[in-house]
Amino acid sequence: PSTEPSALFEASSLSALADLFPDRQQAPQATESRSDALIVDDSEIAWRFLQQRLVGLGVQAKVVQTSHAAIAHLAQHPVRLVLLDVDLGNLSEHDGLALCQHIKRHMSPPPLVALVTAHTSPTDRVRGSLAGCDAFLAKPLQVDELEALVARLRKPEPRRRTARPRV
Repeated sequence: PSTEPSALFEASSLSALADLFPDRQQAPQATESRSDALIVDDSEIAWRFLQQRLVGLGVQAKVVQTSHAAIAHLAQHPVRLVLLDVDLGNLSEHDGLALCQHIKRHMSPPPLVALVTAHTSPTDRVRGSLAGCDAFLAKPLQVDELEALVARLRKPEPRRRTARPRV
């Protein structure tokens, strides 16, 4: 007798029976995991730390390392939160401030954008505010500040009033 696996095992007819019980079939696997946030940072140490902290808070985050990759990702996969480093390195077309402006101008509705940076002077904070950022997290990251940002993300969005015609 042959010892090859194909000779030892014959195809089962049980798979044909599975069609009769659709509630017992496995759910299809998503091709890409869901993400609530996008981390844009060229430092692997920094984004791994941030991603780990977010997972601990129940937030799934996708990571990209350049401004171009961030723009491309956001065009296909809108998220509720973007965490940007200001210095994105030489491979990025834009720094974090310019990327923040781009996101705020071109996404509707725009996500919450937080700058995560070592540039923490009052001038840097004003520059971030002028770029449109919603939050400013200083490096080294304080976990309580990140927790407050995630709590802000989880608040229900205020209902927008629609204009009613006057009678």
